Amino acid sequence: MIFGAGSPAFSADNDWLIYTQNNTGLPNNSVMSFHEDADGGIWFGTLGGGVGVLRSGKWTIYDTQNSMLPHDNVSKIRASADGAVWIGTEGGVARLHDNEWTVYTSENSELISHLVWAMEFDEQGTLWIGLGNGGFAAFDGEEWTIFRANNSGLTDDNVRSLAFDSDGKLYIGTFFHGLQWFDGEDWGVYRTNNSDIPDDRVLDIVISDEGDIWVGTSAGVARFDGENWTTYNAANSDLPRDLVPTVRLDSEGRLWTGMLNSTAMYDGEEWTVYETSGQSADIFFDSNSDVWIGTISNQFGSGARRINSEGEIILYANYTTGMITNQVLTVHVGANRHAWVGAQFGLMRLREDTWDLINNLYDDFNAGDFHDMLTGPDGRVWFATNFNGLYAYDGASWSHYTQDNSVLPANNLRTLTVGPDGALWVGTTFQGLIRFDDDNPVAYNTANSDLPNNTVEAIEFDSDGVMWIGTLDGVARVSGNTWTVYREDDSDLGLKRGYRIAIDSDDGVWIASDISFDGMSHFDGSTWTYYNTDNSDLPNNDIRALLFDDAGALWMGTDGGGAARLDGTEWTVFNTENSELPGNTVRDFSIDPNGNIWMATSGGLALYNENGVDVSADEPVVQAPVRFILEQNYPNPFNPSTSIAFSLEEAGIARLVVYDLLGREVARLADGHHTSGSHTVTYSAPGLSSGIYLYRLEANGAALTRKMLLVK
Repeated sequence: MIFGAGSPAFSADNDWLIYTQNNTGLPNNSVMSFHEDADGGIWFGTLGGGVGVLRSGKWTIYDTQNSMLPHDNVSKIRASADGAVWIGTEGGVARLHDNEWTVYTSENSELISHLVWAMEFDEQGTLWIGLGNGGFAAFDGEEWTIFRANNSGLTDDNVRSLAFDSDGKLYIGTFFHGLQWFDGEDWGVYRTNNSDIPDDRVLDIVISDEGDIWVGTSAGVARFDGENWTTYNAANSDLPRDLVPTVRLDSEGRLWTGMLNSTAMYDGEEWTVYETSGQSADIFFDSNSDVWIGTISNQFGSGARRINSEGEIILYANYTTGMITNQVLTVHVGANRHAWVGAQFGLMRLREDTWDLINNLYDDFNAGDFHDMLTGPDGRVWFATNFNGLYAYDGASWSHYTQDNSVLPANNLRTLTVGPDGALWVGTTFQGLIRFDDDNPVAYNTANSDLPNNTVEAIEFDSDGVMWIGTLDGVARVSGNTWTVYREDDSDLGLKRGYRIAIDSDDGVWIASDISFDGMSHFDGSTWTYYNTDNSDLPNNDIRALLFDDAGALWMGTDGGGAARLDGTEWTVFNTENSELPGNTVRDFSIDPNGNIWMATSGGLALYNENGVDVSADEPVVQAPVRFILEQNYPNPFNPSTSIAFSLEEAGIARLVVYDLLGREVARLADGHHTSGSHTVTYSAPGLSSGIYLYRLEANGAALTRKMLLVK
């Protein structure tokens, strides 16, 4: 049977495209196992997220929802000689080859237990599987052989680890009965009562080229040379902890041990300790000799760490490789078709297949929840935050506006819109609204106008320049200097709040409330029409988002009822039961140049297009105006190299120099004639010590300086 993995997930008829934590990056931060395939793809077996494959910067996810993977808790990944990938899980074993899945469980094979703890291939290509409470099994592709305590020399059915020596002898690490061995005929065991092995709980095994056997136990790590045992623990060495569930040997014969919150490397004389977050579950060496460390934890900082040949440590986690959460609050598709996604834990940007967590990229960016986002006439993207004021991004650098450094009356912002003259209007919590213009600010509040309430949820303009303002206590219409206020108790508005406003092509005004018993009203200039769940197909009266699509149909996002589309008089409802919508709370909409409807939901980010979702960019890409810009280096902090991008408005001599904090020049990265436009240089600093450094760009009589942090 053939299944495809979604990265992201398209629906069968291509009218939906879904982005979630589980299909945009590392699917879970608890990494149990690694594997590298023939194409250089790194496979991550996770606890709860299935399998993630990173190949050429792009992720493919296999889980129980989009494939035949029997369980999302993955313990081991191994490959057979034919290139097939074998995946051990808590639900059995899966084989994936050329997109074809085969699954082995206790229901369709002779496996005694679903719980796979260990998997290794012998030289004949037979797969050996260690099971929890099921002994171990051997599968040659056709026949199964089961070894248990009741039918063999095995004394413990809880098999944690397996390893073969150069003679083909199998060593078996058990959870209670020490280290056992099996040579095909005879059995043997090393326990605390008959040897110097430090503990009977043998959690992992690795065998050196010289035949030395290393075991990780609950009482340290031990080496057996065939005659003597040597034990290393926290009391007699620099091993950080006694509980060692992971042991590996690299190509230089160095021992790597995984423990709680640390990984330690032993070169035969000294221990080097690397701090991690959570329990180190696997250590893997790829074809470039990079070291991968998988950890199990819900802590921030968990995931997988890669130590490259320069000693640089790179963290792979779902918050650095994909969506940081499925709870999406806002979405906006801006210039260059970049999708900006506001979530509970920060701001993300989707550029083609690449996700950026903006909180990590820019040190001066520290925002809470996002209430609104839009692109202004000058190409800048504006972000209204719940606590930290207003941010603007021009394609290279960020500007931050608060009530302390601008005309903003508050830092608690609710909504944004652009007026007919191109000015930005900002609605706030408790402080009314303002025309955000230092030269000509205009502020409205209950003290200086007929604004019905100082918490402004929505602002929209019709084709005549009439402004409609939604508040916590009704709606205001502003035409020139004339204010008209509509409240629930003195008009036919029918709503307590004006939470969202949308204006159709006939200047009809649609107003939605986020109160569960309110619903939505439409005003055609003279008559109000009220919609709720009792008199229409509206699925929920708590409406969080409104949008008109390219065909003029009105989209409504609700809290718990999914999304609805009203095309004339025809209603269509989309929810998690009748569509691919990932969550029934739809908080925001955006529409891109291809007519795709983007939805911010409680279950992820969704795109819908009844003609088929198209994320291509066939039209000319909109470029931000070329200006004199020096971007923040990335990554920052860095070790040992980083990239610095800059833009020149005009061609000319450009000089990019790195200085220490005493003003001494430490590197010259550019010094010569450069064309107008964007440029990028890579800076390596192998000889510098950790600390803050300045880099300065000079060109055409102008200069810009930024800071960067080198961490070793």
